[in-house]
Amino acid sequence: MTISGGQISGAIREQSVLLTSASSSPFTVPAGVTTLWVDGAAAGGGGGGGQASAATAGGGGGGAGDCIMGFPVTVAAGDTLAFSIGPAIAGAAAGGAGNNGANTTLTLPSSAGGGQIILYGGQGGSPGAAGVGGASGAGGGQDQGVGGGGASAAGGAAGNSSATTGSALPAGALIAYGPSGGGGGATAGTAGLGGKVVTGGRSPFGLGGAAGSGNGAGGGGANSIYGNGGVGGVAGSTGLAPTAGFGAGGGGGGTNATGGASTGGFLRIRWFG
Repeated sequence: MTISGGQISGAIREQSVLLTSASSSPFTVPAGVTTLWVDGAAAGGGGGGGQASAATAGGGGGGAGDCIMGFPVTVAAGDTLAFSIGPAIAGAAAGGAGNNGANTTLTLPSSAGGGQIILYGGQGGSPGAAGVGGASGAGGGQDQGVGGGGASAAGGAAGNSSATTGSALPAGALIAYGPSGGGGGATAGTAGLGGKVVTGGRSPFGLGGAAGSGNGAGGGGANSIYGNGGVGGVAGSTGLAPTAGFGAGGGGGGTNATGGASTGGFLRIRWFG
């Protein structure tokens, strides 16, 4: 780097590429690069549909996918890193369960010791049934079924934000386990909020997606660190998709209505050069 006439030549700048489900694998390491930093998220789960009849129960919100930020990878110029990234997941029709978000994977080169980064997708919300709000989808990296479920009178529980320890996420980066969505509202009960993000299995980050208001509403979708969860639908109304970002869950559908879509996964690969 030299300075001439007040101008800096040869300055080192951060560069990056954003990869989504529409991107072509693999990524090839540019010339002169020896370290990459990886950010990423797995896809969130779709919102569950409300019970398929009027004035009954709402669907559960979808769980969020696992996320990382700033994971360092040692590489050599010309290395190739294969990847797989899941798209956004459509919400379920009335009476249907939301589909699960796909994992995001990145295969590391031999210069980095090999192996694979796996970020687990959020689970889809369950439908409302028999007057009971649908259970929410669990987040990526969590035990199945930890989301808040609907209750016959009390309504849906808020999303669970406690992470499973020992999940296969890499050390050396900010780790944000996907929380669960909120449970759907029962015929005589209100729905729950989506779960908050948990970083490193310890501290909460932000708020989950809002539940629909009133009895029989859909549960809120879970947040990721890269986007807020979708809002649950009020009775008779569709759950909403997150407005932007990556990895968040869709809102559950209100009674007799469709759940909201999630947001898909991504990888951002950064380097200096």
